[in-house]
This record gives sequence, structure tokens and C-alpha cells, in this order.
Amino acid sequence: MKQLPNILSLLRIFLSISLLWLAPLGAGFYFVYSLCGISDMLDGFIARKIGATSEIGSKLDSAADLIFLSVVMWSILPQLSLSKGLIIWIVLIALVRVLAIAVGYKKEHTLAIGHTVGNKVTGLLLFLSIYALPFIKFGWIAVGLCLVASFSALEEWYINSNGSE
Repeated sequence: MKQLPNILSLLRIFLSISLLWLAPLGAGFYFVYSLCGISDMLDGFIARKIGATSEIGSKLDSAADLIFLSVVMWSILPQLSLSKGLIIWIVLIALVRVLAIAVGYKKEHTLAIGHTVGNKVTGLLLFLSIYALPFIKFGWIAVGLCLVASFSALEEWYINSNGSE
């Protein structure tokens, strides 16, 4: 029972990779995508509830999140028309995140990806935005996501630079 949260994180990794073989924004994609989201919500909740939180579990969850996000971006971005400005903004957000991780690694000698409020809000909005694509113009979604993600990336950089969450 204590391994259930880690099993859910591993399941999210395999489900995320399976998205690569599904038609983006098709019924199968949305189904597996939803399962990934459910597993992400449950792994941490269950770990805290049964007292099974661990350093490895936290790293596994972060790795599963990164794989999920990467696969979804790889699948979805070609379906969208991104302006040069949005591409530059997204790249800058990614660079700030990489800088934040590098600063954290240099200070703590470990991978420092915080479970901050900003990261959680960004992750939730990114997750929900896929469901909104058929209903809301992508440009509005992208600007909102980039604003929140920019704040979150800067927050993580600040925390990793100053050593407190």
C-alpha cells in the first residue's frame, strides 16, 4: 500500500508516453490525458494520507510531471498557430525555469523543482487549458498561461536563489 503513490506516478509516465500514439485532441487522447491528470492529483494526496511521502516519491512525481508536460506539448503545439512573440515568451519561461533548477542544484546539490503555489496553479491551468481549446480562442488561453507561468518561473528562481520556499 505504501508504494501506491509511486505506482501512480509510474503509471502517469507510461500513460503520458502512450499519448504520443494517439490523435491529438481526439477522444482517446482526452481519455488518457484525463487519466494522467487524475493520477497526478491522487499520488500526492494518497502519499500524504497514508504517510508514504518520500524524497524518491517527490522526484518521481516531478519526473512524471515533466514527461507529461513534454509529451503534451510535443503533441499539441503542432496543432496550434503560435506567433513568434508567443514562441519567444515560452522559450524565455523555459530558460528561467532551467536557470532556477541550475541555481537550486548548485546550492543544494540536488534537483530543486519546487512544489510552489505558482507551479501548482500553472500546472492546473495548463492541464485545464487543453479542455478549453475547442471553446476559447487559443491566443487568449496562451497569453493567460504565459502570464501565470512567467510569475511561477520567477517565483521558483527567487526561491532557489534565496533558499526558502
